[in-house]
Amino acid sequence: MEITIGYNVPDSPSAWVFWGMTILAILILAVIPPYGALCIVICWQISYYIPFPTPSMLIVIGFVLMVFLGFLSLPIALIISLISTIYKIIAIPAGVSDASMNDTVLFLSTMVALSATGFGIRRYREYYAFLVQREQQRRRDHVIADLHDSVCNDLNLALIQLETYEAKTDLDARRNQLRHVHDDIMRALAKTRAVLDTLQDDVQDLAYPPISTNKVPLGPLIHEQRQRLEEAGFSGILLAHDSNTADADIATDENRAIVITGFIRETVNNIINHADHAHEYIMLIGVRGDTLHIEVSDTPRLNAAPHRTNGMGLSFYRNQVESLGGAITVQRDPQLWSMQATIPLSGKAAISQCM
Repeated sequence: MEITIGYNVPDSPSAWVFWGMTILAILILAVIPPYGALCIVICWQISYYIPFPTPSMLIVIGFVLMVFLGFLSLPIALIISLISTIYKIIAIPAGVSDASMNDTVLFLSTMVALSATGFGIRRYREYYAFLVQREQQRRRDHVIADLHDSVCNDLNLALIQLETYEAKTDLDARRNQLRHVHDDIMRALAKTRAVLDTLQDDVQDLAYPPISTNKVPLGPLIHEQRQRLEEAGFSGILLAHDSNTADADIATDENRAIVITGFIRETVNNIINHADHAHEYIMLIGVRGDTLHIEVSDTPRLNAAPHRTNGMGLSFYRNQVESLGGAITVQRDPQLWSMQATIPLSGKAAISQCM
């Protein structure tokens, strides 16, 4: 465009060669950005010390590409700035440049500032990418935990009920047992479909029931778990303070609410999967101060696998609880399995517990 409007038109073979070098550097920029940017910056610096007309837009392009070089590699950008400044300092007494030392200092400051701007943009992008990755990981953990807590355990409960089906002789009892099996399988199937929807559409989380951003719905949650234990043939005590009142919800943040809800479900699932039907279980849930306390005890089923403490079982929630500043303690022997858990309901509570 400068040539077509008659501005800075090359007037010598050396000027045309320089223009050709500049155009070649732009082409390299399109193919290999780091090397192209470096070549253009070099052409920009050379243009200050040659007698023939050079593209005036090199100044603007040079500024932009110094930011780009700072984005790619701050050390390289600073080295280019330093080399250009040293050349200016040498060129002043040699008469090649008429710039003053103040001009040179201003030039160096500008080059460093442009490089630092590019580096700052890169750090911001990396931090934003880190936040996005952490959120995606949180969502994946949520999906995995939901698959385990809802789908796998509902199917496992259905299998347990099928195992006890043949032992029942009463026709009505058999029909009732089959109805529970049917409900468990349908619930697991619905959750599986919801999780698949979530995996297909990562924008909106469709797999989970609506949960308040700052509360654990304790009343409905306790009612759900008592019903599951009764359907599985267990008797015992599942007691949560004021869980039958309207204001029984536990106030906390969203992440803690998700962990607490999943942990309570996982604890009940462990009772169903590993405890002896012939003995009663005890599960107590209460809040003291700003900390949630959960205590559980049951009798392990004879020749049954031990309560899960690996995979997606208690080990998963142990890590989640500990990351929130809480703790899970498990004690086991052939006659008794017990667990105590403390979960801070706020970050402040977690700090006070650590202290």
